[in-house]
Order: sequence, then C-alpha cells, then structure tokens
Amino acid sequence: MAVAAYAEGKRDEPPPVLEYALNCALFGGAMMPENGGQRDQPAGMLRQMRMAMNYYNAWRDYLKNGKKAGAAGKWRAANPELAKLSDYIKQLRNSRGK
Repeated sequence: MAVAAYAEGKRDEPPPVLEYALNCALFGGAMMPENGGQRDQPAGMLRQMRMAMNYYNAWRDYLKNGKKAGAAGKWRAANPELAKLSDYIKQLRNSRGK
C-alpha cells in the first residue's frame, strides 16, 4: 500500500489521491483535483481521497503510538477504530507480500 509506505517515509512522494487529500486538508476546497466544487469531481474521487486520508492518519498514529512496546494494548483500547483500521492495513500488506 503506497499510502502506508508514504506514512513510513519509504516513499518520497505521496500517491496522487493522498496528495489531493492532503492539499485539500491544508488549503481547503480550492485544491480539488478538478475545477469547481465537490460535485464537479470525478465519480468516487472524494471517497478515494477520504479513504486515503483515513489510512494515512490511522497508520501514522499506529506507528507513533500503537507499536510502542508496553503501550500497544492501551493504544488499542483507547483507539478501537484506529486499531481495526491498522489491522486491516497490516492484513492488506501481508496478503500482497509487503
């Protein structure tokens, strides 16, 4: 998963859909992939951007807080949705041999 690799610092550039999402988060809707508002975007683009941003944020939080020895259980208990998403990301990466 390119998003997880970017979050780990293993990629210099984010995947395009994550770059769109990061730019929108930083600069607002003026940085949408296509001119116009949300309804002018290609079908599914906003969903892809949201998913990429969710994966990115969850994986970064997991790397920062969820992998610490002795703290993983507390992190999982305090962040069940992030834990579930990080488990899914690990599962995807393992199924692809990465």
